Amino acid sequence: MIQNEKKTKLLAGFRQKLDRRYDRFAARYPKISWKRWTVITLLLITAAAFLFDHVAIEWVKTEPDWLRDFAADITDAGKSGWILVSAAVIGIGSHFVGPRLGHRLIRFRAIRLVHASLYVFLSVAGSGLLSNLAKRAIGRARPMHMDELGTMSFHPFAHDYEFESFPSGHSTTDGALAMALAILFPTFRVPFLILGFFLATTRTLVGAHYPSDVIGGYSFGVWFALMMAILFARYGILFRTGLPGSKG
Repeated sequence: MIQNEKKTKLLAGFRQKLDRRYDRFAARYPKISWKRWTVITLLLITAAAFLFDHVAIEWVKTEPDWLRDFAADITDAGKSGWILVSAAVIGIGSHFVGPRLGHRLIRFRAIRLVHASLYVFLSVAGSGLLSNLAKRAIGRARPMHMDELGTMSFHPFAHDYEFESFPSGHSTTDGALAMALAILFPTFRVPFLILGFFLATTRTLVGAHYPSDVIGGYSFGVWFALMMAILFARYGILFRTGLPGSKG
């Protein structure tokens, strides 16, 4: 009887310690006024569509070869395949290897790595899926048709790559990954978001998308990753509500 009570107390103490450790290392997703930033995002997309899209593509036609080549070399970083495979491998590996590790702290970190991998996977996969559905439904003509159709030509559900410009799928992936990493590693959140947007702009530099497509895709990816963090937090997985940044 006494031994059972001791075991119960030890188990309860371990759970309390685990909860405190989880709170210590849990990332804090940022509290953002979504209405304000939604309005700002829509204004940016509208301004780019009417003021910069045509000018940007005309400039791209005369951009230096070295810049076009550089953009072409790095633009595929926005493809979701390598991110999803990496997240899946890390998550599955941590799930099966973690329980076999002896030290409790290491096992705990392995569990968190599983949750973080799942978060990145769902953020990139979910935003990419919705972005692809949206671009097919909207049917905006790509910049290759600007001279003949202008910047505001739409052919909904054309099921044609040449009419799937808005939003940019690569930019959506760049935004989702950048925001996910910014929340998971708040110390580097500014560099992550800047680098992500820079990668997104290469879609315009290679002539595949208008600036408004890039802004729309990147913003959607950022917002989707934030919404996923909020959803995880509601179920007590990985995140806690609060200011961005970890206490640890």
